[in-house]
Amino acid sequence: MLSRVQSRMTYANAVLPQAMFIAAERWPEEGFLDVAKASFAFLDRTTTVEKVFWPVGNRDWYPHGEAKSPYDQQPVEAATMADAALTAFGLLGEEQYRASFRRAHAWFYGQNSLGPRTTDY
Repeated sequence: MLSRVQSRMTYANAVLPQAMFIAAERWPEEGFLDVAKASFAFLDRTTTVEKVFWPVGNRDWYPHGEAKSPYDQQPVEAATMADAALTAFGLLGEEQYRASFRRAHAWFYGQNSLGPRTTDY
C-alpha cells in the first residue's frame, strides 16, 4: 500500500533559498533568482511574527494546510535564515534582506518568541 506523503516545513528551511541565491549568482540566466526571491519571501513571511523571527517549532513542524508549531524552535533555523539573508543581501543589496538578517540574528540575543519585542528590526 502506498502512503500519502504530506508536505511540511521541518528544519533548516532557509537552506533552499540560500542555495538558489548562490546558483543565481553563478548562473544568472537560468531563472534561479526568481525561485530564490519567492522562496525566501515565503519563508520570511512564515517566520516573522510582530517583527520577531519566529521559526517553525520541531514539536509538530508545519504541515501544509495546518498550523505552524510555535515552540521547540532550533538554533539551526536562526543560523540558516541569517546566512540566507546575508547571501541575498550580498547579491542584491536590498535592505529587506538586511532586516531579515537582523531579525534572525537577534533571535540568539533574546528577540524571540519568549523575549522582549522591539520595532528596530
